[in-house]
Amino acid sequence: MSTDRDTLAGQLMAVSAVLFGGALLIILTAHAFEQFGGYAPCPLCLQERYAYYFGVPAAVVAFFAARGESFGFARLVLLLIAIGFLINMGLGIYHAGAEWKFWPGPDTCAGGFNLEWGAEGIVDTPVIRCDEAPGGSWAFHSRAGTRRFRPFSPGLRSSACRAAPDRADLAEFTALSA
Repeated sequence: MSTDRDTLAGQLMAVSAVLFGGALLIILTAHAFEQFGGYAPCPLCLQERYAYYFGVPAAVVAFFAARGESFGFARLVLLLIAIGFLINMGLGIYHAGAEWKFWPGPDTCAGGFNLEWGAEGIVDTPVIRCDEAPGGSWAFHSRAGTRRFRPFSPGLRSSACRAAPDRADLAEFTALSA
């Protein structure tokens, strides 16, 4: 019995570590493109980072929950990470479609608009549009398009989904929280 618990703890800790490393790598890469590559993020780009900002500390929580043999809680946290990555995938597809002109982007950062404030316009801050790819409209030139081809994103989602809680784990979690 102890061997089964050790195996499960090891598996959940491994999934948590992979999620932590992958999400952290993606966030650091995005910031490197921004700081060193000169790619300013649009509002949708920033929203797409939320799942990773949540996933990094949540993976740490799941890791230590699994280490403490709170398997139901660890799996619940991993399920929340998977849901966040799934929502992020939908946002990324929406963003890529707006860049490729399949559909209009959000009004806040797409389309033709003219904001003026005083005689010289708003501030000298450029508005980053969500519906224009910086290097062209092909997939590997698009900020949103390249995110969909990253090898980590589907793997992170599927890893988190495989570790999702089953009914017994949810019963254990609800019994502990009562």
